[in-house]
Amino acid sequence: MRKKIANEIEIIHEDDSLLVLNKPSGLIVNRSKTAREKTLQDYLDEYLNLPQLVKDWEATPEQEIFKQRSGLAHRLDKGTSGVLLVGKTPKALAVLMSQFKEREIHKEYLALTHGKIIDQKIEIQAPLGRNPKNRVKFAVVEEGKSSKTVIENLKVTGVFTLVLAKPETGRTHQVRVHLAAINHPVVGDRLYCPKSFLDIDMQNVGRLMLHARKISFIHPVSFKKVTYTAEIPEEFLKYY
Repeated sequence: MRKKIANEIEIIHEDDSLLVLNKPSGLIVNRSKTAREKTLQDYLDEYLNLPQLVKDWEATPEQEIFKQRSGLAHRLDKGTSGVLLVGKTPKALAVLMSQFKEREIHKEYLALTHGKIIDQKIEIQAPLGRNPKNRVKFAVVEEGKSSKTVIENLKVTGVFTLVLAKPETGRTHQVRVHLAAINHPVVGDRLYCPKSFLDIDMQNVGRLMLHARKISFIHPVSFKKVTYTAEIPEEFLKYY
């Protein structure tokens, strides 16, 4: 049995510089003024013993970023489950963040979408930015940042389609917005699904059906290419 943080966050891999987690759906990643419940960042502060770890540091830029982020190299939305990277040292975190910036980290998501997707492969290239009518949401907008997602059709099951989504850029809500833009929103998506879909979704699945299944990158210390996968959640299994 794999080790866990706080009995709910599975550790996929751990070494002296790297922590790879399987985040559960429903857990907020970053602390904020609006986050009232305990976040993954809070759990990491405890697990890494961050207050004790940083008390004698000189507060270099790398150290400051590490403290602010609690080692988190990226984030997942609250409803999204799956693989997430944490640097356990300032240097490891800096290397991981640099790889994200340079698009050298490759991710794959499982998504259950509304509707029957016929094509075996779809490439979505559509610029993303804040929705001018609702600043909480993102949308395909002409002045947005260039964004690309490759969608691979895995299985049509009833009125849903199980897909593999490979984002080639890392925009906020990218997979969710791109799938909604082609009229196949992610099941259980409270932001981007029409209300008529959500009424059905919440009765049957009760969560956002998006899971970060796999991640590949260069290890921040060994500099070898590594790949880690997160176990498929139970909610997805009946759609295989």
